[in-house]
Amino acid sequence: MNQSKIAVCIAAYNRADLIKETFDGLKNQTFKDFHVYLCRDGSTDNIDEVVKEYSKDLQITLTPYQKDTSVGSAKNRAVTEALKNNHQYIQILDSDDIPQPGMLEENSKRLDQGDVDWVICWSHTFGANSGTVRSQIKSLEEQCNKNYLHSWVMAKKEVFEKENFRLDLNGIDDWDWAIRVYKDGYKGAIVEKELHLYRIHPGR
Repeated sequence: MNQSKIAVCIAAYNRADLIKETFDGLKNQTFKDFHVYLCRDGSTDNIDEVVKEYSKDLQITLTPYQKDTSVGSAKNRAVTEALKNNHQYIQILDSDDIPQPGMLEENSKRLDQGDVDWVICWSHTFGANSGTVRSQIKSLEEQCNKNYLHSWVMAKKEVFEKENFRLDLNGIDDWDWAIRVYKDGYKGAIVEKELHLYRIHPGR
């Protein structure tokens, strides 16, 4: 059984070129006690070769390959694989974004305080434009009307045991997840540091 403190769950579809930068960001983390779970369902590129290359420096588990899947399904399968092991926290990460060196350390330190169940850090956009990304914790009604949170959440494993990503969703999978977590009464916090780089490009 893998007993790393953090599981990093990534869903990828034909992102062999971009995920290298994601993996580089993980290699440079100040916090090292983590394991990566990657679901690359539907991919027809050379992502398996990239994974083999980076497995020299990162612990990476691939979910069993399936030909067709949704974003929600791919995230669900990565999380499901992580839940088989004894991780305390699960970090969701997109395959085209880059975690800054302190992301895992700062997110987990905030959860370690014990008063919240999930956290999201600030981010900065790059690529087609440059700017700041600030998640906000609103009321349930406001969150149902507009998604004020973002996809790079870290949560206790118990949250994902109760609320995994829905299998049939594309594009609003993180919004749907956040609403269900709100309804369950799980508490969150914003880590007010830019610890994540959010890529803006046509293939998002």
